[in-house]
Amino acid sequence: MRSDVLIIGMGSLVQRRVLPALLTLDRVGKIHVASPGPLDTSLIPPERLGSCWQSYEEALQECSPCLAYVSLPNSMHADCVWAALASGHHVIVDKPAVTAGYALARDLAELAHSQSRVLAEANVWPWHALARRAKEAIGDDQIAPRAVIATFTSPPMNPENFRYRKDLGGGALFDRGSYAASCGRFFFSEQPLDVSCTILSHAGNAGVDTSFSSVIRYPSGVLLSFFSLDSEYQNKIEIVCPSSACSVERVFSPPADYIGSVSVRSRNQLSRVEVPAEDSFALFVDDVLDAIEQCDHDRHSSILLEDAKVLEWLMKSADGGDNAN
Repeated sequence: MRSDVLIIGMGSLVQRRVLPALLTLDRVGKIHVASPGPLDTSLIPPERLGSCWQSYEEALQECSPCLAYVSLPNSMHADCVWAALASGHHVIVDKPAVTAGYALARDLAELAHSQSRVLAEANVWPWHALARRAKEAIGDDQIAPRAVIATFTSPPMNPENFRYRKDLGGGALFDRGSYAASCGRFFFSEQPLDVSCTILSHAGNAGVDTSFSSVIRYPSGVLLSFFSLDSEYQNKIEIVCPSSACSVERVFSPPADYIGSVSVRSRNQLSRVEVPAEDSFALFVDDVLDAIEQCDHDRHSSILLEDAKVLEWLMKSADGGDNAN
């Protein structure tokens, strides 16, 4: 069964990653677009292009219920997701789904459940083979890791980017805190015991945070992370277990054509697991479409809620609040 997709917002991420991924999926029918600016018609083949709107509100009301992909500045996500769910659409939303705290994420998940709709946050890296192979590489221990060290840094962006505006939900913690939350969930499969987060740098007149470190402690081990919007590029995870360790590069944002590997050390012997190219966005959307067909309305929203809770704890700790969950 083919499903139409309504794209809300035509920013860089949609043009670079989301649209190409959708176009590889035979299960996706027409691609509708809501964007205030003019649409580059070369991005979508004529036979796949559906209706276009310059108003998000009109698109959500006039487009027949389908799968809506919300890709707007962070602070606009929750309102648009609410309107999309209320209009009968299934929803994928860029991370972070909410910037106003866990209670709002819970309200959105409850609305999706009441409407029998799927709600998913597009934190797509765990769907890629790089993440899966890293988890499999340490699986022989049959226990959770002792430590996971996550690093994702990049040089400064264009000053006009919304990530440098507090009113639009900018800042490193909103931009990359979801990676810290999902990294712990993926590798530990446990609820955190306590969370600590420190903002390390700011930029601009608004004082937007541009780097942070966090420590998230689990019953089995600890996640240590450093994320930055003002440092040389790094994108890797290192995992330490009792009898093995591994590291993987480009794990959080591998291009669709990226051929990677996982380095594994076990009993002081080094090996390498080759990982073929995959499109993590296509794999993620395909999984959401599976959930829609199977009427599994809670699986993705439960993941969203787990990560939203940890992100809220990170924010509270960064603001000087209690570090315990």
